[in-house]
Amino acid sequence: MNPAQVLFAVPVYRESEREYYSRLDQEDQRRLQVQVRRMEKVLSDRSRFSEIADEIVNSMPPNPDRKAWRYNRIVGWIEFYSDKRTIKACLWLAKAKRLRRNFKNLTIEDRGKIGEVCLAHKAGDSEILAALTSFMDACENGAYSWNDTKKYRLGKDILLRQLRFLDLCGLIEQIEQDMHHDQ
Repeated sequence: MNPAQVLFAVPVYRESEREYYSRLDQEDQRRLQVQVRRMEKVLSDRSRFSEIADEIVNSMPPNPDRKAWRYNRIVGWIEFYSDKRTIKACLWLAKAKRLRRNFKNLTIEDRGKIGEVCLAHKAGDSEILAALTSFMDACENGAYSWNDTKKYRLGKDILLRQLRFLDLCGLIEQIEQDMHHDQ
């Protein structure tokens, strides 16, 4: 696919934001419990234990990954592109069969076209936006060639909020004009 055809992309995440922060909360809770057990072993005066436990809770540093979901859990993306006045979607996804929680090096590969979103030349901006929303929801629910990866989540909120303010028909028309000039 020609990069000049790409309209926009939506990131694919290993887990949803809620799942990510829920897991971090559980990790923080386990760390706290370990610290409290250590203090129980050390303290001989049990009457001050709850006071010291509160100090431990207040002094524990937050998990360093607390604000990193959007940037550290990407395993791929979906590119939406214009192909002769039709919006199509192409999936780029991590090559690994199993993604570990703290992966460092990750190879992303083109998994090809996963579906046609809409016939943009027959639709207005609101219809295109509705088709994009419907398409992304269907992807997360296992439609198209997304079946083997439906455990992943799309970071679509920001994109959908921004698309409401764009002239999508104008963007598609301009991309098609640019493609004709490049040929």
